[in-house]
Amino acid sequence: MAQRALGLGVDFGTSNTAAGYMCNNRPRLIQFASGRTTIPTTFFFDYDARRMLIGELANQALLDGVEGRFMRALKRVLGTSLMHERRQILNERVTFVDIVGRFLAEVKARAEAEAGTIFDRVLSGRPVVFHGVGDPREAAAEADLRACYLAAGFREVDFMPEPQAAAIASGALGDPGSIGLVVDVGGGVAGADGDHLGAEPGRVGEGHKRGGDKRPIHHNLPHQVRRLEHPVLVLVHPGLRRHLVGP
Repeated sequence: MAQRALGLGVDFGTSNTAAGYMCNNRPRLIQFASGRTTIPTTFFFDYDARRMLIGELANQALLDGVEGRFMRALKRVLGTSLMHERRQILNERVTFVDIVGRFLAEVKARAEAEAGTIFDRVLSGRPVVFHGVGDPREAAAEADLRACYLAAGFREVDFMPEPQAAAIASGALGDPGSIGLVVDVGGGVAGADGDHLGAEPGRVGEGHKRGGDKRPIHHNLPHQVRRLEHPVLVLVHPGLRRHLVGP
């Protein structure tokens, strides 16, 4: 019988999704295919087979010209009225909460099959902002994403800002008092924040919590990085990492 685990970490991205869990005190990413630790956040409703495909299968169905309906970037719909509008797809009327929930349920099932563990809890990455600082849709967006995870079968849902998760994953907490820059380049939005990395988990990405906006990264960012007085850690989330050291 499968054993209970502490929880599953999920990065539900605009373009791609990843998941991982702790194994022997080390993070382990779920293999969605041979050598692939991400799955495209895409959906295809096959009209002939009357089923929903996700990820690479969804992309391939679109490329093959299969008759159906293709969806992507549903993360951008979070917090809008579209999330809860029912629409006829295949043989049922569903909402985007239902659709995203089924995608996340498949991620959960694959993680449980690989780990041999039941994941009732999830820690999900979330953008620093979904739509914009002060936007009334912000609270609704997180509530919608929580509803998607609950629909997927998770009982407990917690969130962590993506740049903060990237900083922790880099080992920043092991270097108390250092000052660095975390850059989050995602499929939907990109942002940067410089602050103390490592004093305590709550301080990572603290600049965002003070109301910093999430803006597109400018082309002169490397120049700005070189002007900082301290060594800088730049993370390109979720997969690409580089260390840029100041003069």
